[in-house]
Amino acid sequence: MKNIKDVFSSIYRLKFYIIIFVVAFLVFFVVYFPQEQVIRMIFNNISAQVGKEIIPSEASVSFFPAIGIDFKSARISGNNNSSDLYLGETSVGIPLTSIITFSPSLDISSKSFNGDIDAKILGLPIKPGKSPDEIYLDMESKGLLLSEILKDQVLDIEALVDLAIQGNLNLVNPSYSDVDITSTLSKIQIKEGKIMGFPIPNVLIKKGELAVAVAKNEIIIAKMNLGTPSDDLNLYVKGKISLKMNNPYDLNIKLKVTGELAQQFASFLAMLPAQAKNTEGFYNIRIKGDKRSPIPQITPIQ
Repeated sequence: MKNIKDVFSSIYRLKFYIIIFVVAFLVFFVVYFPQEQVIRMIFNNISAQVGKEIIPSEASVSFFPAIGIDFKSARISGNNNSSDLYLGETSVGIPLTSIITFSPSLDISSKSFNGDIDAKILGLPIKPGKSPDEIYLDMESKGLLLSEILKDQVLDIEALVDLAIQGNLNLVNPSYSDVDITSTLSKIQIKEGKIMGFPIPNVLIKKGELAVAVAKNEIIIAKMNLGTPSDDLNLYVKGKISLKMNNPYDLNIKLKVTGELAQQFASFLAMLPAQAKNTEGFYNIRIKGDKRSPIPQITPIQ
């Protein structure tokens, strides 16, 4: 009996020393881990891949539940023709479970552009230094401020955006991607400017919806709605745009323009077939063409 007690006592002491060793090792590892050098190396690699300099603020390395980097903010430098973008509080990491199963994935959580972004990227290569040819992206964003993303564009547009992107992104040839994109917009304000040479006033639009798929060298627009019957602009679009060399397109459009906007677009509306306008004031037209011809075919839809 005494021998059994001695055995259990020895096991307990051994277990105790193992725990002390593990804790001491972890403390030593965290204290002496070259955090700044690792962070600099990772962001230098990312910058080299995307072609833009990324400068994080208050960055730190995390080890659980994912191996990755957390930072308070980051500046993504633009090129000569675009402004810098600023990310808010962000976590980027590879979950330990995905490493154990030899299928590393990347989880991203960010409070940026006045909203929340959550994304998971699958298909990362196991071998270091190898770039993936294709990745699977599952992203959901809520309450993004569009003006914070679309800087230095032709028009100054403000809107709140909810966005979801899911599917395979081909990084070698994007036209071979297979992706579904859905989005809702609210509180849309297009500020005074020009579209295709036509001056436009300030435009307020209550809401917008978008459902687009990229598949087999085509952009398939299942739904693109902008505005309501009570807005000055009410637009519905369905159709396809090819991503092949000449970019042929075939779109069905339902358009109604009223108020001050109709006055500004009077010359454009005069170009549309009169028989395409119904009793409710909507133009129902089909637009076909390709990149080779600057003038599309516009025919009425009855």
